[in-house]
Amino acid sequence: MSTKVLDLDFSQPLSSVWNLEDFHQLQVLVRYHQKPLGWIYLPVRHQIAVTAEQLQQAATEQLGWELMAATVEQQFLELEPQATMAEPISIIVCTRDRVSALSQCLQSLLALDYPSYEIIVVDRTPSNDDTAQLVAQLPVRYVRESQTGLAWARNRGIAAARHGIVAFIDDDVTVDKFWLQAIARTFADSKVMAVTGLAAPAELQTQAQYLYELHYGGMKQRLQRRTVCKTVFSESRIVNAEVPNRNLLWTNLLGTSTNMAFRRSLFTELGGFDGALGDGTPSRGGDELEMFHRLLAQGHTLVYEPAAIAWHTAEPSLAQLRRKIFRDNCGFGAHLVASTSKGRVHWLAVGHVMLYQWFLQSVLRRFLRPNRLSRSLIALEVLGLLVGAFSYSFDRLRSQRIENIDVEVLLDSASAPEAVS
Repeated sequence: MSTKVLDLDFSQPLSSVWNLEDFHQLQVLVRYHQKPLGWIYLPVRHQIAVTAEQLQQAATEQLGWELMAATVEQQFLELEPQATMAEPISIIVCTRDRVSALSQCLQSLLALDYPSYEIIVVDRTPSNDDTAQLVAQLPVRYVRESQTGLAWARNRGIAAARHGIVAFIDDDVTVDKFWLQAIARTFADSKVMAVTGLAAPAELQTQAQYLYELHYGGMKQRLQRRTVCKTVFSESRIVNAEVPNRNLLWTNLLGTSTNMAFRRSLFTELGGFDGALGDGTPSRGGDELEMFHRLLAQGHTLVYEPAAIAWHTAEPSLAQLRRKIFRDNCGFGAHLVASTSKGRVHWLAVGHVMLYQWFLQSVLRRFLRPNRLSRSLIALEVLGLLVGAFSYSFDRLRSQRIENIDVEVLLDSASAPEAVS
């Protein structure tokens, strides 16, 4: 069943949605003054268009209370003077040989509604000059990274950044026009050191995309704002004592590297992303998970802000979905091992998370009673976690790349004429 996905701000006049004859369903992210409220669904089989009245009726039926609450909230906000923040932001896009997707990403970044920002494209171990040629035509800075691994590219971008906030976006996504505004508002609180945002599906047209987004959990994003630190790890309760570091290991629930931002000073304090993690390494991922855990373990605050929206396209084929599930769980397993190897969490606590909370409470239950996900996909989760854990351990023994990269060491090379344009 092919679904057209779009978003509409219901604080603005609505218009009809056309060209729906090839779709079976319309899925709309409803917003009110940029704030996401929820999703509405309309069957559109054999219809050419959905009228504004039909959209309004569906929103009222499916999100009536949310719309009413947002309207009242906005009326109160209009009575109070609103503080504005427009701190300059550096946007870092790490890429490798994906010029077509990168071009669309950069066009969305160049159209952002924000007064002061720079875009840095980090071209990691490129096989040709296509990316450099694309960037040369745009008001975008170019950095080349020769080290293999996504973490090295991220750190190269941090070193090249000129501003105090650095935002990362994947090269295969497009961002909402107000993406940086939402990030900047969240960083207006000086305690916030990291922000993650909503990664919403740009399309739902294949079986693999439906399985990933609707049954596997997609990017595991919600539409409720969430503040996370050692004393507030659940939106439903506040504890009096610090949360143990082992309870902070589930950083895969806090956001995604597809859409994240940090204060640049955080990397001076904690070091850069772990060079033995991330795409392009035996661990295949987990660099952002380890960084989220590292900053939380040090007592810093991370905020998930759904108004910072990026649109991503999930893998369209089942073969690609299998590879993604495998890679994601490799990264999670590597992150768990990294956390214990660096002394933040005891290995017995990591074993409890892996065996009891993850395997027995989640994987085994779904394997015994599978829903839409096949047992083979669930088995890939187990294989991925084990491969990631062993790969990270082996890479640590083989190489000293495991140590957190000192971003300041990269400053000289990142600012050299041959590195940045």
